[in-house]
Amino acid sequence: MATTRYEQSLELFQALGDQAGAALTLFELGGIALVQGDCADARSLGEASLQLFRALEDTWGAALSLYQLTLVALDQGALERAAALGEESLRLIRRSGDKGSIAVVLNGLGLVAHGQGDYERAEALYDEGLALLREQGNKGRIAWSLRNLGAVEERRGDDQRAASLYGESLALRSELADIGGIARSVAGFAGVALAQGQPARAARLLGAAAALCQATRARLPAVERAEYDDLAAAVRARLDASTFAAEWAAGQALTAQEASAMAME
Repeated sequence: MATTRYEQSLELFQALGDQAGAALTLFELGGIALVQGDCADARSLGEASLQLFRALEDTWGAALSLYQLTLVALDQGALERAAALGEESLRLIRRSGDKGSIAVVLNGLGLVAHGQGDYERAEALYDEGLALLREQGNKGRIAWSLRNLGAVEERRGDDQRAASLYGESLALRSELADIGGIARSVAGFAGVALAQGQPARAARLLGAAAALCQATRARLPAVERAEYDDLAAAVRARLDASTFAAEWAAGQALTAQEASAMAME
């Protein structure tokens, strides 16, 4: 329904010669395509909106489109392209002085660095973005940033800090009743459980995260999907097939509240 309405709006803006309206609508359509996993459409729509914003000399709009294209490239595994697009977006968005938007782009670049295995740079980007988000008080974005930072700390071997960050993120997601966000934090705790020698617990948490994602049709970013798959494979390797299946099924049966409580134990 939303796509149809935006497409109708785009036709009207184009008929009226309203380039600004058309650029913004193309951007919104690109965002929908990205969420749905249609990277080809997301890229073409993002590039079309970027072209119009640049023609209008709209720096803000161009920065938004560049950030969206950063996420598309990241989802496609084109990390060098994602880094270049993200840096250009950050350069433009810093001119606005909008701390919330700067933080969002910093987190996007953090995801790129994370995907490249440059955890030190990812940590620095996430930390800078998180500080700005705390100033703004946007709980949803703070939770997102905390989860991302926790994943980096986990990769760097600091399970204690990772668990603390996941816990803070999970508390905010629970407060907001964000089931997809809860799933992401629960999956993070599964990694900590495995690192602490608890593969059965990790399997149950992974099962819970998978069920919550499925229930809300939440789609993990590319970096998280790859790490989730790697973690699931590692957990399977530590358990016999029947134990893994039983723990996974038990996790799938948990509610979001039950999964959160288990993760925080």
